[in-house]
Amino acid sequence: MVPALRLVLRLCFLLLAASLTALPAFTQDTTRVGGQPPPAPPPLPGALEVTARYRALADSAALAEREISRVANVETLATDVAAARERQAELQALLATVAELEYVRPERISRVRDQALIEDQRLEALLDRAIVRLEQLGALRAEWIERQRFWVTWRDSLRADPEYPLLQPELRQALSRIEVVLGQIAEGVPGVLTLQREIEVLRAETQGIIERVAAIRSGRREALLRRDQPVLFSPAFQVQLRETDWRGWRPIPVSPTGTAAFFRGNGLLLLFHLLAFLLLTLVAQRLRRLARPDEAWSGMLRHPLAVGAFVATVLVTRRYGLAPPLWDVVIWSLLAGSGAVLTTRMLTSRPLRLMVYLVAAIYPLFLLLEAARMPVPLFRLWVAGASATGLVVFGLLARRSAARVPQRARVTWIATLGAAVWAVVLGAEILGFYLLARWIVHATVTSALVVFVVAFLVVLARGAIHTLLRIEAKGRWRFLRRVGIPFVERLVLLLQVVLVMGAALVLLDVWELTASPLESWNRIVDTGVTIAGVRITVGRLMLAVLMVYIAVLISWLLRTFVDSEVQRRWELDRGVGESINTLVHYFLITAGVLFAIGVLGVELQNFAIIAGALGVGIGFGLQNVVNNFVSGLILLFERPVRVGDTVVVGGEWGTIKKIGLRSTVVLTFDQSEMIVPNGDLVSEKVTNWTLSNPIARVLIPVGVAYGSDVEKVLEILVEAASAHPGVLAEPRPMALFVEFADSSLNFELRVWVRDIALRLEVRSKVLAEVDRRFRAAGIEIPFPQRDLHLRAVDPAVLDALGTLPRDERTDGRLQTGATAPPPREPGEELGEEPGEQAAETRPGRAARAGRRE
Repeated sequence: MVPALRLVLRLCFLLLAASLTALPAFTQDTTRVGGQPPPAPPPLPGALEVTARYRALADSAALAEREISRVANVETLATDVAAARERQAELQALLATVAELEYVRPERISRVRDQALIEDQRLEALLDRAIVRLEQLGALRAEWIERQRFWVTWRDSLRADPEYPLLQPELRQALSRIEVVLGQIAEGVPGVLTLQREIEVLRAETQGIIERVAAIRSGRREALLRRDQPVLFSPAFQVQLRETDWRGWRPIPVSPTGTAAFFRGNGLLLLFHLLAFLLLTLVAQRLRRLARPDEAWSGMLRHPLAVGAFVATVLVTRRYGLAPPLWDVVIWSLLAGSGAVLTTRMLTSRPLRLMVYLVAAIYPLFLLLEAARMPVPLFRLWVAGASATGLVVFGLLARRSAARVPQRARVTWIATLGAAVWAVVLGAEILGFYLLARWIVHATVTSALVVFVVAFLVVLARGAIHTLLRIEAKGRWRFLRRVGIPFVERLVLLLQVVLVMGAALVLLDVWELTASPLESWNRIVDTGVTIAGVRITVGRLMLAVLMVYIAVLISWLLRTFVDSEVQRRWELDRGVGESINTLVHYFLITAGVLFAIGVLGVELQNFAIIAGALGVGIGFGLQNVVNNFVSGLILLFERPVRVGDTVVVGGEWGTIKKIGLRSTVVLTFDQSEMIVPNGDLVSEKVTNWTLSNPIARVLIPVGVAYGSDVEKVLEILVEAASAHPGVLAEPRPMALFVEFADSSLNFELRVWVRDIALRLEVRSKVLAEVDRRFRAAGIEIPFPQRDLHLRAVDPAVLDALGTLPRDERTDGRLQTGATAPPPREPGEELGEEPGEQAAETRPGRAARAGRRE
């Protein structure tokens, strides 16, 4: 043992000495500052490694050459730049068209700006691609220059080696291969660099177009508030009307060159427009046969051509860009005509239909005259006449519909609003605000079209989804029948939110409150605040809310699927299904919240602080909440009580209705809901009558008079219990003779019922059957008896009873003791002495025992 001990001590001493020796060096390394020189480079390899390293260099050079060829190949990038150059020329032409016109509708200016913004994003993506290529070439160049420096240094170090002459060819080839790679890199850089500079120039021009459009729009907005024409019917107006040159007016505005170029550039889009119209018309015809007459969209489906024309035109119209004026008139005529037909099928009021047809007829004619460049004085007269007509018609409809038309409040409101718009247009035209009047007409009609598109799409989506689910629900999927209407309403709600947001952006652009819908959307989603170094924007917040909403929707769908399909097919217990639903719900909600927090930009590792705060909160005041939460998990996994169980909690009978993570809802037999914390269900005593099985025992006490045949009574009790269908045969009913009571012979009947819910009903019917059989057998159920000691009886009572002779009465009173009691007042009630113990006789004892339970 001693040598071993000495050896261990020596080892410990050596380890301690080594540690103390290394301590200064460790301290010096940890306190080293950046000013000290870096560590020495690793030693160069020996001469024997030249061949192996040359082969590895050759393989690396082959890979690098392929990578350089891929990065330096700018054909795809050059093609994209050429396409961008063509789009840039189109944008310049569109800008020139917008700039030369006296009046341009706001949506046409917005299209130019949106196209410019989209083009700017495309050019930014192209520029990023070019920069990435240059960065890759730069990284390759730096890597191979470093390799060249290594091989040169290695070659110089090997000059004194005896084997250098033999290795010199391989060293020379290695350096030559490196020179080839660097040369390929140098050849690839200029092409990418040239494209990068061209992309930068194109992007600068695009940003100039965006600024130019903004300036045009700002100038138009200022021009709207200036009087640009003389007052209507004034001397200046009459002079202008006489001096108007009528030769420049073309009633049919056709520009062969522009129209031909438009059709050549949009041939595929026109073909797609036609095919979409045909396809949507066929779909509308199919849906018309499937739709129910009472559904809102059935009226629109009666006109499949109008549905196809309207939807196809709405989908394609913005793709045309700045179309020729005549084509613009055609597009708006399609929208106005088909939209008027569909709108009137959604309205039940004839005045509303008349308003729609009036606007649908006036506006395309307005655009046609505007496109034909009708002389300004004549066009102003036409606008004034149309405005006066609209004012009169809408005003009359507003007055007459106040008491005669169904939905008169809506009709009156819309007619009044329309009359106000026509009045403003007429007033602006009369006062000489020519551009303002045109702008109001365009903005109002466009706003009405946007509102109708939103309503139309909502009605169409609701009807289509309803029909689809109704068709699928005809099969064996009970799930679809259950989720049909609620699911449709949730989807339609989400669609309404999206459409309303889009319509709001478009309306802001129509009324010139923003530059363009796309720019407005970018500004809205980028607006935000910085909290604790985290930038929370509106876009992120909207995406987070959407993720939580999707999590709630998926949770609802899964829980409904479990209830309708899984639980029924697999014959799961109701409590199992409820536990699965609860766990799935909270898991999906938690996942949705965590994903939403991640979308907001909050890192999950920062929750350590929140967890610490929660720990402090739990220690001070949230013990009960956490206790109930943990108890809820125990109830869901261990399942001592389940949904549907009959329990006794705190002396209250009830049925478990819902088990949550914090509390449980118990529905009492009085139909009142009792909220029980989960901690009480886990820690307190709870009687569960249906945990393992719903069978329950019922105890029925019965009392009979003394002198009754005990065996006969036992036989009758068993027969009465067995005759009831609600009493189980196994375990069999049992009758027991339990005691000699004061007034009766007491028995107890024990029966079993298949469900605790039948307990009171079976007890009542068995007691009724026992009473019937006892009467038939002559067995008496006694009343409880009392012996009353009477001190005095009124003579009138004695006369009524007629039980005592006259000579036993003294002064009209009955003497029952040695000492006569004090006389009572007439009419005073008879009763038992307060402190006197009453004796009972046997004939009256059985009644009380028979009434016991």
